[in-house]
Parts: sequence; structure tokens; C-alpha cells
Amino acid sequence: SSNIGDRAQAVRLLGTLGLPKYQSVLMRTLRDDTLVVRMVAAQALIQNDNTRDAHTLLGHLNYFDNVSEDYLASLLAKAGNTAGPDMRSFLALKDNPTKLRAIAANALYYLNDSAATNVAASILAPHIPPRLMLPCLNIISVWGNPEHAPTVRKLFPIQTTSILASACRALGKVGDSSDVPRLLRSMEHPSPWVNLAAARALGDLDESDKLIPYLERSPIKAELARLVMQESVDNEIPWEERPLSELTE
Repeated sequence: SSNIGDRAQAVRLLGTLGLPKYQSVLMRTLRDDTLVVRMVAAQALIQNDNTRDAHTLLGHLNYFDNVSEDYLASLLAKAGNTAGPDMRSFLALKDNPTKLRAIAANALYYLNDSAATNVAASILAPHIPPRLMLPCLNIISVWGNPEHAPTVRKLFPIQTTSILASACRALGKVGDSSDVPRLLRSMEHPSPWVNLAAARALGDLDESDKLIPYLERSPIKAELARLVMQESVDNEIPWEERPLSELTE
């Protein structure tokens, strides 16, 4: 049909009632002339929870230029953990466009795919575009280990606020006491988001006492220091040892 609404409705029905018989039709529809129809086809395929469909959508991401990258990543993540290997391979391939690799990285992050950590670390370098650096850092911030620390350290100093904040969070996960000077320098960054990430990283490394001098600094830095120092104290007290009044607030 030449009517966009009719085509979209037909694709939706095929996705609801016609799978897997009409799976190949939906795959071809990912190249439809109209974005709305392509989106309906993508949603129908992924909802089918099929690894093959996720692989197909990865190969057609370039047909969705005007769609939110975050939405596409969340859509891919609906394919489930069985799609993880395909997404990791797609992320690792340098020939794939940066934007599409970033979508795959975010999808792996949403999937809680810890196996993506080594791939993310192998990609991470000061010269890669920020849009790819950020999801790789997010992955390392959750599942990284000390082996990934040298890769993260190479990013310092960096002035891009979002990247520096994410790099501080990653150091809090994979770093050690040798990273205290880096994190203290990040406490001097003009962005409070970077300051908070650096302060929490110091807390994660059991170095929150290094924040004591900031209690006498600007109101924002002093408040961040107090917050993280209190969080560190709270984390040291087992729930069963806390006063009843605190647990019932």
C-alpha cells in the first residue's frame, strides 16, 4: 500500500500474528522508505526475542539516523542476553561507524553484559570520539577490574565534563591509592558533577579522608565532601547494627 498508516498497521499485525512465518518480510521492511514503518518493523522483530533479529537490526542501524540513539540501544537490549555476543563483535569492529558502535555499547550496558568489559577496555583510548568513549567508560564503571585501570588512567587529564566524570567513576571501580592525586585534581574542576564523581571515587577507594580539606572550601565542594564522607561512614555500618530510628525514617 502507498498509505503509510496502512503499511505500518500491516507490519504491526505481521509482528503480532505472523511470526515466525513472515519474519523475512519484516526484515525487508527495515529498509522501507518511511521511518515510521521501519520503526514498527524493528519493534516487532525485537519483541520476538530472537538473536537473529537483533543481528539483523544491528546491520540496519544506519537506516535509523533520525531516531534517538538511546532508544535504539534500549530496543536492542530487548533482544536479551543471547544477543550479547553479536553486539560485542559489532562494538569491537573498528570498521563500523562510531555512532552505531556507541549504540551497541549502550545496549550491552543496558543488558548488564559483564563480558563486554574487556571489549570496552580494548577500545578505550584518548583519541576515540567522546560518544564512543562514554558508554565504554560506563561499562568499565560497573564491571571493570584492576587490569583495566591503566587504560582509564590514560584518559587523564581530560576536560570534557561528561567524560571526566565517567572516568572518575571508573577509577573508583578499578583504581587504587595511586589514583588519589588524579581524583583530587578532578575535585578542582569547575563542574560540580565532576567534583561529585571524583569525591565518590575517593570514597569507593576508601580514601574519603582526603576530602577533609574541602570542608573548608566553597559551599558546593564542602557539601559534596560532607555527603561522600557520610556515605562512607554509612557503608561501614552493617544494617543490623544501625539504630532502629535510622532504619525506620
